[in-house]
Amino acid sequence: MAEIEAYIDELLNEGPLKIEETGVLVGSNYFSGGPVIRIRVNLGEYNEVFSNLIPGFLEDLKRRIPTLEEHFCSLGVKGGFFKRVEEGTLLGHVMEHTAIEMQNMAGMDIAFGKTRETKVPGVYNVVFRFMDEVAGILAGKGAAALLNAILLKKDFAVNELVEKLVEIRETRLLGFSTRAIVEEAAERGIPCIRLDKYNLVQLGSGKYRKNIRATITENTSVIAVETADNKYTTSQILTDAGVPVPRQIKIIRSRDALIFFKHHRKPMAVKPLEGRRGMGVTLGVADAKALVKAFRHAAAIDKEVIVQEQTEGNLYRILVIDHKYCAAVMLSPACITGNGKDGIATLTEEMNRKRISDPNSNLYPVEFDKDTLHILAMQQMTPDTILPAGIKVQLKNTGNIRLGSSATDVTDKVNEYNRFVCERITKVMNLDVAGIDIISPDISRPLDSNGAVVIDVNAAPDFRVHIRPHTGTPRLVQKNFVDMLFQKGSPCRIPLISVTGSHGKSLFTQIIEKYYFEKGIYAGALRTDGLYINRNRIKTLDLLNASNTALILKDPTIEAAVAETPVETILNFGLGYEMADIGVVLNLVEKPEYYTYDHIRDLEDVAYAKSVVAEEVHSDGYAVLNASQPLILEITERLYCKPAFFSQQRPEGNLRRLADDGRPFAWFEGPFMILSHNRDQYEICRRNEIVFPCAEGSHDSESVLAAALTMHLLGERKEMIRKILCDL
Repeated sequence: MAEIEAYIDELLNEGPLKIEETGVLVGSNYFSGGPVIRIRVNLGEYNEVFSNLIPGFLEDLKRRIPTLEEHFCSLGVKGGFFKRVEEGTLLGHVMEHTAIEMQNMAGMDIAFGKTRETKVPGVYNVVFRFMDEVAGILAGKGAAALLNAILLKKDFAVNELVEKLVEIRETRLLGFSTRAIVEEAAERGIPCIRLDKYNLVQLGSGKYRKNIRATITENTSVIAVETADNKYTTSQILTDAGVPVPRQIKIIRSRDALIFFKHHRKPMAVKPLEGRRGMGVTLGVADAKALVKAFRHAAAIDKEVIVQEQTEGNLYRILVIDHKYCAAVMLSPACITGNGKDGIATLTEEMNRKRISDPNSNLYPVEFDKDTLHILAMQQMTPDTILPAGIKVQLKNTGNIRLGSSATDVTDKVNEYNRFVCERITKVMNLDVAGIDIISPDISRPLDSNGAVVIDVNAAPDFRVHIRPHTGTPRLVQKNFVDMLFQKGSPCRIPLISVTGSHGKSLFTQIIEKYYFEKGIYAGALRTDGLYINRNRIKTLDLLNASNTALILKDPTIEAAVAETPVETILNFGLGYEMADIGVVLNLVEKPEYYTYDHIRDLEDVAYAKSVVAEEVHSDGYAVLNASQPLILEITERLYCKPAFFSQQRPEGNLRRLADDGRPFAWFEGPFMILSHNRDQYEICRRNEIVFPCAEGSHDSESVLAAALTMHLLGERKEMIRKILCDL
C-alpha cells in the first residue's frame, strides 16, 4: 500500500503529462461555488492532441476504469463521457473525470469538475470537488499517472490506489453520525466548522456556536459520560432509580466470581468494567472452569471485572435525544450457519465476500480477532471446526454494527412504559443523548412484566443503526439532534459582512467596527493589519490566508463580524466562510499583481473573482455593489440575494431606474450624501461633516458610501448613520 504513492510519482516523472502545481481551494472561488482541488497539468507533447487520435486510448481507459461509463458529462446521458472520448477530447478533461471517478470508487461521492486552459499553451487547470483534500490530491495525481501509464503502455495498480483512498476516507473523514449531523445542519443553513481531524465540529457561529464531538454535545456532562463508561456505577444508579438491571458483582479476583456464581447458579455474562466494542466480553458462562477463563479474558482489558446474571432475550438499542424517545433497533450479533463441509473461517470468509461485493449491503465484514477466537474456544471450537448443516455459531458478543452485527428497526414496537423508562434513565444519568441497551424477550411488553433488564447506557450512541438499519424503516434521528441544539426559530449564526475591492477595504471595515462599538455590539473584524475584537487588536495575521475568517466565527464572545476579503485570498484559497449576510464590492482597478495568476487575463477575470463575495450571500441578505463600474454592476445578473447600490454621482439613466424601482441606493449629490430605498429618499449628512477621509472622486468616498448603505441594510436609522460618519 505504501508503495502506491512512490509508484505514482515514478509515472509522473517519466510520462508525458507533468503536474506543475497542486492546490486546495477551501471555499467558494474563481472556479466553483464550493471547495475544489486545483491541479496545474502540462500536457507536453499531447497538447492539442485529442483522445480519438491516440490509438487504443478509449479501449484501454474502459478496461482500466469501466465505471467511467456512469459519467454523463455534457451529453447528459449514461456513457456520455466515453462518447466524448470517442469523438475526441483533450487529456486534461479525461484527467478531470478520472480523478472524480477514483474518489467515487473509494466511496466518496463526487460529481463536479471542470478543466480550464491557462495563459501558457498546453498547461491546464484541472479542477474537481473533494471530500478530503489528501484524498483529492492523491486522486488527481493518480489520474495523471494512469493516463501516463496508458500512453506509455504500462500497467497501473488502480485497485491499490483505490484501497489507499479508502484508507484515507476511513481515517480522515468525519464519522457516519457526525457527517449526518453536519449535513442536516448545513441543510438548515447552520454554519459548520471542523475543529480537529476527528469528529470535533462547531455548528453555528460566534455567540450562537454549539460544539459537538460525534453525538456528544457541549451540554453533555463530563461526569455523566464518565459515569456511563463505568458499567458498575451505572448499574448501581439505575438500581437506586428502580430500573431493572441484572444482579452483578464487581471483582478483581476470580475466586469472587466463583462465589457469586455458586450463590446464584445461573449462566453468567463476564465483561471488563470499562470496555468498548464488546472487547473482553463472554456470554453464557455456565461452569466454574469457563468462568475462570472468562474472567482472565475480561481482566486483560480492565483489571476490574463485572460478573452478572445473563438474561435471555433479544438485544435492543433505544435512542433518547433531549430526554425524548426517538428510535429503537434490535441488534443481532454476527453469526454464521454451518453447511456440514466448510470450516468456520471459510464460512466467515464467504460471508464477508458477499457483504463486500453486494452494492446494496451495508453490513460490515467480520474480523477474526482475539474475541472471536475466544468465543469459539469457549465452545471447544477453532476456526477450522466444521459445523453441522443448519447449526449457528455467534462470532461476536456485541451488537456493534462495525463488528458485523445487523440492525432491525423496531421504533414503532417499543412499549410506552419502556419509552418512559428510557427517557427517565437519561434524566437520572443526566445525559442529553443516550443509547440504552436492553435485553428483553419482547420489547413490545413492559420491562417489568417479562424479566427484561437494562444492561448498558451509552453516552455517545452511533446514529448509523437508526439512520441506515439493515431491515426496517430508516429514522432520521440527526434531525432530532439538531432540533435539540437549535430550536425552531432560534438564531444559529452571527451577521457576517464581507468586503472586497482594489482600494478602501480597511476604511470600510473601520467604519463598520465603529458602528458596532457605538451600538454596544461585541464585534470581530479581520483587517489588513490584524484580527480585532471590539476594536482591540488581538494578533497580526497574514491577511491572505482564508482560515483567518474562521478565527472570528469560532469566537463565542462575538456578536457580529466584518472581514476584508482580498481577491488574492479568493484566487489562492477561496473564501474562508460559507455564506455572508452582506457582501460588498467596492471598486475594481488595474493592478499588476492580479496578472501573476495563470488564469487571470484581463480586468473582467478579476471582476469575476471578486464577484464571489457578492454571490455567496444568504438569499435574505444583500450584495452592495459599486454601480459606477460596469463590470461590478454586471455582478447583479449572478446574484442569489438582493442587490443594493452606491455611486459617487447622482444615478442617471438605467441607474436611476434602479433607485426608482425601490432598490437601496446611496450616492453623493453636490455636498450631500443621499440614501434612497423603497422610493423614500433622505439626506444623511454633508460630505464636509464626515470625519473619515472622503474626498470627492476618491476611493475613500466609495468606502464611506458603501458603509452608510450597509448600516442602513442592517436596519439602522439615519440619525445613527449620521452619528457614526460625523462624530469623532
